[in-house]
Amino acid sequence: SGHIQEGLDSVSALLGEMGTRLPATPRRALMSLLWHRLRLRVRGLGWKEKLASQLTLEELSRVDVYQAVGHSLGLVDNIRAGDFQTRGLIAALRTGERTRIVRGLAVEAVYVALQGPRKRARTDRLLGETRRIADEHGEPMLEAWASAAEGMVQFFMARFSAAVGPCERAAEIWRRDTTGTSWEQSGIQLFLFFAHRYQGNLRELRSLLRDLVRDAAYRGDRFL
Repeated sequence: SGHIQEGLDSVSALLGEMGTRLPATPRRALMSLLWHRLRLRVRGLGWKEKLASQLTLEELSRVDVYQAVGHSLGLVDNIRAGDFQTRGLIAALRTGERTRIVRGLAVEAVYVALQGPRKRARTDRLLGETRRIADEHGEPMLEAWASAAEGMVQFFMARFSAAVGPCERAAEIWRRDTTGTSWEQSGIQLFLFFAHRYQGNLRELRSLLRDLVRDAAYRGDRFL
């Protein structure tokens, strides 16, 4: 929510309890990112499904913390965000818990899309797997993440018109059918706003801006 230092302090304490920590320097962060990307490449994206009830709180918490760091730092500290996004995806695949796997695959697709058209095939495979799991289980959280991934990938591929529909769908599902997703809602609404901006859709921008600023001020969300 834009309270960066407070968030980093909390995250550092949590990571310390797990026996790890945030890389202290940009160089260490980059080396950690490269190491975990290599681990993911060697491991692959295979997984065997388990229910959350079959896993320990420690296993689930590790995924949640890694993903929280990777997602929330995505627009403010790309290297450390990429590092922990990769750690979170590896940990999620290891657990086999589908909600966390979809969340990890969705954000992975966005990170890969940032590398441009040459990574289109891998991006499409990640989106396809995310969509397959969401369609198979029909859960709102999975559908929201699958739609959000599609919208953000379209955005980073500069297909701004195609990004609008999936972003709107994800925002609506998170708002209507889930709780505890204020960060997800803020993030996807920003991408929706940017997609309209690049198309010059001034009427939509005016309406979105009014609602977003009012909501952010009410919740103390500095990021939004």
